[in-house]
Amino acid sequence: MAYDSATGNLTRRVDATQGSTQRMHATRADLQGNVDIAGFYNEILTGVSYENYDLLRTDMIRCKNVKGFNIYNPVYGTLGKCTSVSASDSDQTIKQESYSAYVQDALYLTDKWIAVAGMRYQYYTEYAGKGRPFNVNTDSTDQQWVPKFGMVYKLTPSVSLFGNVSRAFMPQYSIASYIGDLPPETSTAYEVGAKFDLFDGITANIALFNIDKRNVLYNEIVDDETVAKTAGRVRSQGVEVDVAGSLTPNTNIIASYGYTAAKVTEDPDYKGKPLPNVPRHTGSLFLTYDIHNAFMGNTLTIGGGGHGVSRRSATNGADYYLPGYFVADAFAAYKMKLQYPVTLQLNVKNVFDKTYYTSSIATNNLGNQIGDPREVQFTVEF
Repeated sequence: MAYDSATGNLTRRVDATQGSTQRMHATRADLQGNVDIAGFYNEILTGVSYENYDLLRTDMIRCKNVKGFNIYNPVYGTLGKCTSVSASDSDQTIKQESYSAYVQDALYLTDKWIAVAGMRYQYYTEYAGKGRPFNVNTDSTDQQWVPKFGMVYKLTPSVSLFGNVSRAFMPQYSIASYIGDLPPETSTAYEVGAKFDLFDGITANIALFNIDKRNVLYNEIVDDETVAKTAGRVRSQGVEVDVAGSLTPNTNIIASYGYTAAKVTEDPDYKGKPLPNVPRHTGSLFLTYDIHNAFMGNTLTIGGGGHGVSRRSATNGADYYLPGYFVADAFAAYKMKLQYPVTLQLNVKNVFDKTYYTSSIATNNLGNQIGDPREVQFTVEF
């Protein structure tokens, strides 16, 4: 797909997938306990996990680019049926397995100081490729030790200060890798903040964070084909604020705000560019109100609110931006005291049927994901 903003002319192409299977399995087992060691209280968590992912896309239908469509004077129904199967793009295969073991201890040093330390070991294998004949693009095995450390200081019974540093590790694969085996994405995160009990029933958190990532995967279109690359280094810095609890015996609130400045700091092509699909501002607000004894001793709960984001870059090179949006939601629930409790609930998502874009696919072919239209749902729970 290509678009000429000066003329409004759009080049289109019909693509499709025929015969696709995708399977994902995950299991996890944890053991948690509290013990005293050398006179210190410990909250210990240990466990193991396993994940398996298997994808096969058999026939990839790829057709020629078609010109002659203008967004200011659109004529629909001109694209013909396409059945051309691309041999070089078919039989897309991804296989990934991951094994992990981890342990974490929260050590109560004093009544005010708590130290948290953890370690995770991860081993994985991955295999990916495509084409007839088949071309292997990713075939790798690796392992990593991933630590994390933190401290909590209880300043007062209602105020706690915290700080932590953690490493993260995420295996990466690509059907159409541009550089062969993709290195895993690694990151180091630093966070400091405070937790407050503001009033009876109201809690608030504020946190400042800095996250540095290496080998962040992104895709580009080269000669009408999607290829995978990794950015050398990206950085996200910002603040998050959350408030939740009861304003009155009948009124509850959940609110959040986030500010994030995210950009590429090392890359031959995109250094200094903002990360795609990362808004600088995000926020949400939701209020509920309970009406007790609304009818025959039953309870009616009504609520409303919404969530929104600011504009964000839609491509790796910040060629254009998706507009910001705010989407409103509402609900009403009626709880009846019968022989068995019954709840009737009506939910309305995107109350004003707003057209908005949740994300782009971050390549240079101008593909965007449209948000869900208004949705009305009625449920009965008993």
